[in-house]
This record gives sequence, C-alpha cells and structure tokens, in this order.
Amino acid sequence: MSARVACLLFFASALVVYSATEQPRYNWDMIGYVASAYSYLGAQGQELSEQTYADVRAATDEARFEELTGGEHEYSHYRSIVYRDAAALQQQVPFYNIRVIYVLATIATSFFAGTMSAATYIVSLIAGAVTLLLLSSLLLRERLIAFLTFPFVLMVAGLGYLSRYSTPDMLASMVAIAIVCIGLQGGRASRLAMLLLPLLPAARTDYIILVPLFAWLLYSREYWAQAVIAVAASIMVYFAINTLAGNYGYLTIFNFFFISGPHPYPMEMDISANINDYIGAYASGIPKLLTGEGAAIIAAGTLLAIFQVNSRRSIHGFALAATAFCALHFMLFPAGLYRYYFVATGLSLVVIFLSASRYAPLAYNKVRKALHAKP
Repeated sequence: MSARVACLLFFASALVVYSATEQPRYNWDMIGYVASAYSYLGAQGQELSEQTYADVRAATDEARFEELTGGEHEYSHYRSIVYRDAAALQQQVPFYNIRVIYVLATIATSFFAGTMSAATYIVSLIAGAVTLLLLSSLLLRERLIAFLTFPFVLMVAGLGYLSRYSTPDMLASMVAIAIVCIGLQGGRASRLAMLLLPLLPAARTDYIILVPLFAWLLYSREYWAQAVIAVAASIMVYFAINTLAGNYGYLTIFNFFFISGPHPYPMEMDISANINDYIGAYASGIPKLLTGEGAAIIAAGTLLAIFQVNSRRSIHGFALAATAFCALHFMLFPAGLYRYYFVATGLSLVVIFLSASRYAPLAYNKVRKALHAKP
C-alpha cells in the first residue's frame, strides 16, 4: 500500500510540474476574479480598476494583456469598455465575487504568488493535484494496471487543462470530491461529510443543486438532525452570498450569457421577452452537452453505475448524483461546458475503472475457457 501511496504523490507532483511548465491560460475570467479579490480588500471604482489591471499587466505579456483589454476578436468592444471604464468593471464583479472560497484562496495565495492574477492559476493547480490524489485513492485496492493508468486518463479527461484555468471550477470540484471521499468512509465520517455540505455553495453557488443530492446519499436515521441542519445551512449560505454580492438575478445572468451576450453594463440590460431567444439557448447548448469532452465518460459511467449500484452511500450512488446534477444544471443554465461537470466526469471515470478492474479479468477467463473448451 505504501508503494501505491508513493505513486499517488508522484502523480500529483508530476501534475504540478507539468502545469508549471505550461503557459497558464490567463483566460478572461481572471480579470473578474482579480477584481473580486481587490473588492474583498476594500477597493472600489477607479481604484479597483487601476489595481486590477496593474496586477494583470504584471502577470501577463504584452500580447496577452492586449487581448484581455481589447484586441481583435468577438468580444473586443466589450473588453475594451470594461478596461477603460471603471464603472463597467465594477458592474462585472457580482458575476464573480459569489465564488467565495476561490476568491479567498486567491487572496491567500497571492502573498507568495506575487500577483492576484498568478494566484488565480496557482489555486487551480493545487486543487487539481489534490483532486488527482482524492480520485486516485478510490482505486488504491484495485488492480495495479488500473491504478497506474487512471491518473493519465484523468488528465486527458479534463484535469490537465482545468488545472491551468483561472476559474473556480477545479477548486469547487475538489471540494465536492473531498466530501464524496469522506462520505464513502461511512460511520462518523458520513456525519462529517454532511456537515461540510455548506461548503458546496460557498465554492460555487450553483453547487446548491448538489446539496440535497449528496444529503440524501449521506442521510441515515441516526444523523437525520445533521442532515436537516446541513441542508438548511447550505440554503442560508447560498442566499447570503447572493445577497451580499449583489447578484443580478437569474434572468439577467441568463440573458447576459445566452441572449444579448456579454454586456459592459449589466445593470442596464434589457431582459428578453421573446420565448424563441430562450429556446435558441437550449438549441445551441444541447450539441455541446452531447459532444463535449466528458460526454462519453459520463454516459458510460452512468450506465455502469445504474446496473451496479447496491447502496445509496457508494461510489456508484455519488456518480449518479453527479450525473443528476449535470442534467439539472443544464436545465437551468444550458451552456453545455464540461468544466461545470468535472465532478461527474471524475466520479464516472472511477466507476469505469472499478468495473474494468473487477470484471474484465472475469470476462477474459470466461472467453479463454470457451476457446479452450473441447468440442
């Protein structure tokens, strides 16, 4: 077992080294999270804009900075206004400051990262390494070939690129998967996992969907009171975060992302009353959902979990709950982006490897016996 633990640490270290040698994504969302971090520290208005873009300039090269503040692409006009007008940047912050754990982790990491911008990527990198450890640990007792192959497949399945993104997706996935790993231990560990459920909406407010799903899996008659408290606390955290952040509301967010497109002044946005606009959002999202990088993994893992689940509190149960999250999330927010669904991808991949490790040898032996059977 100690050799396998050493392998896990090696894989996690390799992920850190790999991601450190690759160019960070420094995607557009970085600006929103850097601005949120400085707003947490008290900056507002022009001061917020100056601190945010000075930080981004210090972390990126000239070409990348120009692309983030204008450049020649689909969102050039939007980005240039947000860069030039402090009021526009201020109005973007409520989309980002709701990711409380990620923003706080960014602030803490910036003390050794040098800039908030670099910290946004380092947080994802560390979360990716921990997620690799957590998911791989679920295969510690399986066949060696499955155990050694899993981290490489996990990297290709999304962990590799998410670990270089300046978004809360990797950190939020780590929180959810950590709760799953704790809950799978059973006994008092399940009680602890239940009490950790309020961390889900603090990591990503849309993870409030996961709370009742996980609570049902972790529930037992002995801990019914803790289940009620955990769900109630999660709901309170969800509403508190949205209220304090000045969330614009569901329809504004939906229109911003799917109908009008990014708007420099979301407070002034018109909300579409045309039903075809909303139908069009789902029509555009469905192909992405069905053909995305994690679609095949989630579909295969879900089918295997359905046929193999033998108790609520099992890896199969949690994988099915994560798939249910994907469906419910898409119904509310039809982006079809698999960075939102990495929890389902990771857990489904574990189910696939567990099935391969346990049943492939049996199938192989049956085939071999059939081939060698006397006519």
